[in-house]
Amino acid sequence: MRSPRSLGETDDRGQSGSVSVLIGAPKANTSQPNVTEGGSVFHCPWSPGQSQCRAIEFDVKGDRSFHVDDADLQMEFKSHQWFGATVRSYGNTILACAPLYYWRTTEDVPMSDTTGTCYLSIDNFTEFVEYAPCRTERAGPAGQGYCQGGFSADFTKSGRVVVGGPGSFYWQGEPKISLMPAVSATREEIVEAYYPSYFLLSVAGQLETRQVQGSYDDSYLGYSVAVGEFSGDGTEDFVTGVPKGLLLFGLVSILNGADMKSMLNFTGEQGAVDFRLLYPCSSNAGPGRLPVRQKKVKRSVVNMAVNLSELSLPQLEGLKCQLEQEIEFLTSSIGQLKIAQTKYVEAKDSLAVLNKDNAGYYLLTSAQQMYVPGTLSDVDHVLVDVGTGYYVEKNVEDTKEFFKRKIDFLTKQIEKIQPALQEKHAMKQAVVEVMNMKIQQLHSQQTSQTSAVKA
Repeated sequence: MRSPRSLGETDDRGQSGSVSVLIGAPKANTSQPNVTEGGSVFHCPWSPGQSQCRAIEFDVKGDRSFHVDDADLQMEFKSHQWFGATVRSYGNTILACAPLYYWRTTEDVPMSDTTGTCYLSIDNFTEFVEYAPCRTERAGPAGQGYCQGGFSADFTKSGRVVVGGPGSFYWQGEPKISLMPAVSATREEIVEAYYPSYFLLSVAGQLETRQVQGSYDDSYLGYSVAVGEFSGDGTEDFVTGVPKGLLLFGLVSILNGADMKSMLNFTGEQGAVDFRLLYPCSSNAGPGRLPVRQKKVKRSVVNMAVNLSELSLPQLEGLKCQLEQEIEFLTSSIGQLKIAQTKYVEAKDSLAVLNKDNAGYYLLTSAQQMYVPGTLSDVDHVLVDVGTGYYVEKNVEDTKEFFKRKIDFLTKQIEKIQPALQEKHAMKQAVVEVMNMKIQQLHSQQTSQTSAVKA
């Protein structure tokens, strides 16, 4: 058992009140034929008399193939898929996911879409059902090709499965929700929809967030998920971390459990704060409830002009300090964005040296002031860090376009912040001028009073 990544607990089968621990081992080898480090989940009884863990056989098959044009085509790739990276349980049902699972898609030209996949163990290991909501016809980075479904997951109290896929739609992210199979018709619908020989399956009752405009690319909605009741309608809602949203400051978004629409966002106050981890929601107002009772919230923005000359010196000093903090914040934000922009520009420029004339030996940096010889064997493909800790193989032209989109996005964000920064500087200057005027007036009054006393 290698690299346990996730933990969970579940009711031990047939033993009322007994609890077992679930341990995910994403790099464990299994009995699946021709699969290397497919990953596993271990079931460990939590009692003094039982200490033997055993692997749960969610999937015992190797990679599936399709017979097309007198040839067998490998359709999926389970090696190094990190099965068990995410493990959750609900009663006697267990959800385990492999976010790095990928398949060739149904395109004529083979692709390698890292859609991720999950499995449900139903009724104490009596039945296993695959749930792969991101494995759809929407291939490639523009669709759900890099979804990494199961990167995060959770159960609601009513038994819904919440699966996060931060790589959907150019890494905008997408939490997928389906009704968890339980003692209901929904369970039968999901089981009925599952056919092992089918790759594209539709689950009735599934909810999902939708693709939005390109300005939300690379925000990673769904990086982390949790559940709670926030709207006051009795239906549990969903909370998701968006680590690179809102100009890289990150935010936490609360989604309505009925339609997956955003209800409220909590933003960060410091650049590059990830919001990667979320915990089960609770408050003094009850489990999963905000302490403020909310039914219908009306928001309005009132623009008010403040006459600085009417403010006292302490008030002006407080306003100046606030503006200085905002200026520092915006200046730091622009600096961080420019650093990121420079890295993408340098990475894009480095692609220009990849050509057949340069194939051969290179000196690679292995430590400070230390180099080791390396060989450049493929000048047509590179590995690109997509930001979630994983790398995606791309050809050089696609990589250039990827970096260009990143550079353009950061340029637009910098252009949005600069006018606000200039405005804050102008406001601070106006406050300082009024303060100086008031100080001079105060000094003049004191001088006049002193002269009057002497007279």
